[in-house]
Amino acid sequence: GDPRADILEKAGMGVPDIVKKYSGNTDSFYKEVSSDKPEMFSDVDLIVTYGPQDDPTSLVADMQKHPLVGRIPAVKA
Repeated sequence: GDPRADILEKAGMGVPDIVKKYSGNTDSFYKEVSSDKPEMFSDVDLIVTYGPQDDPTSLVADMQKHPLVGRIPAVKA
């Protein structure tokens, strides 16, 4: 597997259903998924991301305020 994902699995994290669904038919490390169906991410416990803001709390706050992304349980937490 990919070492970036392997480290999370070795730490005991399961693979979310959305990752299983979209990673099976591609060699790409990532797949773009529309944010218009936040329920697709209902079993995601952790989101690893980065953004242009210097203040990570600002990025989290922006994600939590988003009308769709903010409905993802891992973003609410």
